[in-house]
Amino acid sequence: FAPGLASFLGPCTVRVPELDSAVSTQLDWISPAYGSVHHPGDVVHLAVALTVLPSLPENLASRLEFCFQLDQEPHSCTRLEAFLRQSPYIVLPKTEDVVGDHAIHSWLALEGSGGTHLDCHIPEHDMTRFVVAPGEGQPRGWFSAPRNRSSVWVEGDHGRLAVEFQVAPDAGVQEVEFVVHKQEAAGVWRRHHNLILPVLRDSSARHHSVSMSSEPESNPRVVTFGIGGIRAGVYSIRALLHGGTTTESLAMGGTTTRDVGESTLHIRVRERRPGMCSVAGECDLGVSPPTALTVATAANEPYFSRVRNLVGSLQFWSPGTIVLLYDLGLSAASRAEAAAWPSVQIRSLALDLPEHFSGEHVWKVAWKPWVLLDALRDHALVLWIDANAEVRSPDTLMDVERELGDVGYFFTTAGHRFPSEKTVRPATLDYFGCSELRAASR
Repeated sequence: FAPGLASFLGPCTVRVPELDSAVSTQLDWISPAYGSVHHPGDVVHLAVALTVLPSLPENLASRLEFCFQLDQEPHSCTRLEAFLRQSPYIVLPKTEDVVGDHAIHSWLALEGSGGTHLDCHIPEHDMTRFVVAPGEGQPRGWFSAPRNRSSVWVEGDHGRLAVEFQVAPDAGVQEVEFVVHKQEAAGVWRRHHNLILPVLRDSSARHHSVSMSSEPESNPRVVTFGIGGIRAGVYSIRALLHGGTTTESLAMGGTTTRDVGESTLHIRVRERRPGMCSVAGECDLGVSPPTALTVATAANEPYFSRVRNLVGSLQFWSPGTIVLLYDLGLSAASRAEAAAWPSVQIRSLALDLPEHFSGEHVWKVAWKPWVLLDALRDHALVLWIDANAEVRSPDTLMDVERELGDVGYFFTTAGHRFPSEKTVRPATLDYFGCSELRAASR
């Protein structure tokens, strides 16, 4: 078990003799989650969600192997069915040399292929990275309510938000400082509240509607408090765990203690008012855009459920963001539904575009440069997001807007190796003299 990033980049193929079309695979790591933090001695379970298109016939599916490589260790392949059934795990050594960044690179292969990657991806496409930090394996404190990245309702103006935080027993924590930030319309996080609470076994200790449990030391201590004056918006609540030998609470003017841990909670707060709309999307009418970004996307009827999900994620994490939805072949019912979504503008392709931009040729994606140019005619900052993607954090669009302001552009890394017959047409590769590269990627 040696620290370092995976570098294995073996042979790959997008063609299987038994299939007429190229093979696409997608492996998403559930555990260890990307960026997760672990400690020496932890047991880290391995869990992945995978997709293979097209569906493989039984004689091929039974030959599928799951291969993975931890850091610079030799890769290992095992029958996919056995991998999913066995619930495998990694036990992190209880030594300091395990501390640092680690990576697991994974891929699918067919039995008897010598580990040849099924589908041609760059390593980052099917990789997860995690950190092993020094210290004990258990967290010192965590938010137990509300659930992270959830939506919370408060009643009317100046609602009250209830928060529950648990401190691990014998964690050496004396005080918990809660710093609450709200995402402002301009895309800036502003400090909203700052509470510093003594963590004592005395259940009478209170500060700003805070009550402490007097549970035995074998159980977590529970901090419950309410934050008043909460309005609708996206909030970040950061808990800073302080330890040391202070005798006074910081809230009473005591001396600063050393940090022994922290935890962060992201939530979306909605206001419930008398007669409020019953459809969640309608509640966002009139919300000011949190960023100057305009999101552009496109969909035809088969992708309508996915673009609905994308718009829903934008309305959840970044309400009010303008979305330009280009119609590539939506049904009348779907177009009417999308037209009713808040902050969404439906646009059509120009009628004078070449034939290969639309209709049965839409899969060639020739329309995308035109769509981006059309969006930029009316909006200074445009971010393209594919219809089958989604936003999963309140920071996403703000980070992109910051990148655009700093360097003038924002790109992501393609998940596949270049060139590949799956993503670049053979005639295109031949035209640019890449025939040898095309042969190498088969």
